[in-house]
Amino acid sequence: MNLNNELPFRMLACLCRALAHKIRTPLSVISNDLSYLQTIVPKEECQRGLESVRAIAHVLKSFSQLGPPQLSKITSDLHTLWREVRVPQQIELELGPALSEFSISCDVERLRFGFQLVLQMLVEFAPEEPSRLKMSLRGDAAARTFRLNCPVALLPESALQHDPTCFTDVFTRALNSDSPYPALLDVLLLAHGFSPRFSQQEGGFEVEFREIYIRHSSAL
Repeated sequence: MNLNNELPFRMLACLCRALAHKIRTPLSVISNDLSYLQTIVPKEECQRGLESVRAIAHVLKSFSQLGPPQLSKITSDLHTLWREVRVPQQIELELGPALSEFSISCDVERLRFGFQLVLQMLVEFAPEEPSRLKMSLRGDAAARTFRLNCPVALLPESALQHDPTCFTDVFTRALNSDSPYPALLDVLLLAHGFSPRFSQQEGGFEVEFREIYIRHSSAL
């Protein structure tokens, strides 16, 4: 079966780039007008508007991290990839030694961005004001899987009731999040041949990333 796993990524990357371009121009006009108004009226009267502009710009920046619709893949190992991921300050992440034996063909910068999104979303839906979340990452090169474990039940039980097969199922559908990041993450994982599985028992949560197929050529 010939699975074109990069096609959803290419389509979403083109859509994000087009939307970002269309939004940035009027957003710049609004930002400039608000900045000018601050010179002639009390600054606090424009503050909410400027904060909203910055929030929109932050989302657009995340979209831009998808980059061009082509992936530039090289061979790397999971330990090297995860070692450079920007881990949220609420998380203490332990990397298992076997990750260095797990080599994959990947677009390094964009897959790191995807891994960062995983951690950000888990922190977002963690119990209120979590203390330091201790997580561990373990790899099995022979089985072509790696697992992210946390000793805390991070999500409500309802999020996993219907055996979700992607982050969009969990965060956008089950938890009614309006975040754009689950869909971005899913297409990045799919483009690299990985599918997530979720499990949660009392006192623990796990995401397993399983390689669903291996691409032998990057040509599409």
